[in-house]
Order: sequence, then structure tokens, then C-alpha cells
Amino acid sequence: MGKIEKYIEEIDDKNIKFNIKLFPIYYSFSYDFLFFYAIEFVFLSQVKNFTSSQILLLDSMIPHFVYYLIYQLLCLLKEMEKESHL
Repeated sequence: MGKIEKYIEEIDDKNIKFNIKLFPIYYSFSYDFLFFYAIEFVFLSQVKNFTSSQILLLDSMIPHFVYYLIYQLLCLLKEMEKESHL
């Protein structure tokens, strides 16, 4: 095995060990999101009196709205870039 292969193995081992150490943090983030969506669902259904279909529709519309805003922001940044290079 050459020096490059040994170096790549060392890097891979370091990355694997680092990811193993980070796994509990990833795991806790996933549970936080599950807890957040459960609390959001209970709040919207109990306090705001939304039906479950309205909540699911609302949750499905948010990503589309965010994508639209990102597209608008990118167009704005392109225009600003064009103006700054004049």
C-alpha cells in the first residue's frame, strides 16, 4: 500500500470516529424536530381549532413559500451583482 492510500485510510478513520462522536447530537436534533411538530400539531388543533387536514395543508405550503422567497432573493442578488460590476 502506498503513502496516499495510508493517508486516505487515516482520514477516513478520523472522519468515522468524528461522526460516531456526533451521532448523539444528530439523534437529539431529530427528536427535537419530532417534538416540535407534535407540539405544533396540538397547538394548532386545540388552540386555533384547525382540523388535521388544514394543518397538513399548512405544513405542505410552507416549503413552497420558502422556495419562492429563495428564488426571489437569488434574482435580487443577481441584479445587485450586475449593478456592482458596472
